[in-house]
Amino acid sequence: MEEAQTIISSLSALSYGGIFILFLLANAVIPFPEEVFIIALGYLGSLGTLNMFIAAPIAIAGLIISDIIIFTLIKRGNKFLMGIGKMILYDDDFTAHSDFFRNHIRKIIFFSRFVAGFRFIGPFTAGMLKIKTKTFILLDSLAIIILVPSLMFVGNYFQNKFVSIVNTSGIIKHWMFFLIIIIVFLILGRHLRRLVLKTFFPHKHK
Repeated sequence: MEEAQTIISSLSALSYGGIFILFLLANAVIPFPEEVFIIALGYLGSLGTLNMFIAAPIAIAGLIISDIIIFTLIKRGNKFLMGIGKMILYDDDFTAHSDFFRNHIRKIIFFSRFVAGFRFIGPFTAGMLKIKTKTFILLDSLAIIILVPSLMFVGNYFQNKFVSIVNTSGIIKHWMFFLIIIIVFLILGRHLRRLVLKTFFPHKHK
């Protein structure tokens, strides 16, 4: 509960420049699902705390630039990031299934963006396979451009609905709504993550 309230308070205090820096760092530094921050932007937009039409492009730009930096560093052989990526994806599996990854790299880049906890897979896999930069930027940007407005809409739409239904009785608080969204999203993300792992690495996740 305190974490949800902290996120809301922190975001509401940020300037648009601060929002850009937040999403620039969220993909690689901040140990918290960036999707939650995106939903929070929509929530704050519904309260009139910020302008969603300004915040959305800023968040999109931060995420895209962050992914491009990670992709470029891995493509150039950055040992630190490659080490992290190999621990996540299992080095032996990646080597053994390199043809599979190469054949499905476009799908991996695009769809991994929609699975909580798998945001690193797209830039890592594309960098390891040395995919053309233009191809990566196109697919990654398209996914992010779809993801950010969609999640902001969730935060905006359901805040209005839930609060309008029970606000008169004082049952719901801002942090309660946000906590519900976080729990639902993390549960869905966890199931999707397991599904992806079973698909890519069946012998590791029986």
